[in-house]
Amino acid sequence: MLDLLPLPALRRRAIMLAATAPTLLDPVELKKDIVMQGGIICQGEQPWDMRSWVAAPWFKSKWRLLLSDL
Repeated sequence: MLDLLPLPALRRRAIMLAATAPTLLDPVELKKDIVMQGGIICQGEQPWDMRSWVAAPWFKSKWRLLLSDL
């Protein structure tokens, strides 16, 4: 599931955190927040362009461990 994250830095950090500190990352909750709650949405016409993806403010706050400096 982590391979499908649209932002490379977010994906890299999530994979690293899942491998090194799995208790800090609940991949099911992350997926729910992205897919079901609209935490990350594509606002551009080209989903393969990472600049088209935008994280909601609440998502940035909740997942700041993964999104710092993005």
